[in-house]
Amino acid sequence: MKTKILFVIFCIFTVSLFCDSIFAATELWSYNGWEKILQIVPDSKGGCAFVRVETNDIAEVVWLDKKGELVYKTNINMTNSFGPPPINILFFKKKSLFFFDVRNDAKVVIEIDNKGQEIITQSSGDDVSGPLFMLYTPSQLSDKRGFFAVKSDIIAGRQYIVRFNNK
Repeated sequence: MKTKILFVIFCIFTVSLFCDSIFAATELWSYNGWEKILQIVPDSKGGCAFVRVETNDIAEVVWLDKKGELVYKTNINMTNSFGPPPINILFFKKKSLFFFDVRNDAKVVIEIDNKGQEIITQSSGDDVSGPLFMLYTPSQLSDKRGFFAVKSDIIAGRQYIVRFNNK
């Protein structure tokens, strides 16, 4: 009887290991998110754009492709800003990234093509963001190819954006 119970336990354990290996996510790449990552928006091709902030009042919008390589980044000086950075990733459309920013005291929507070229569109002077009390358009952490997560190095005080596949 003990042999049968041990055999059943062994079989369950073996099957669980096999199933875990089939459905385990695999880390594909990671990228330095500085001190904080505030927003993540996938580009639906395996890459993403995100907002990162450093302690010296610098913020950036960073766009990475499906291999984790840089497509575009822009620095925002935060020294004259109170609260969160005045940047907000809005969405991706086909091969372009759209985000809100303040440039030369003007509130603008910026389109970035997949080669990293900027096209600045003047807005009506109003803020462009998510609903009231939501400082950023909500982060999206997954797409059909996998998902993104934030890995924190507590000792160094750094965060990293990490890309996983669904396999």
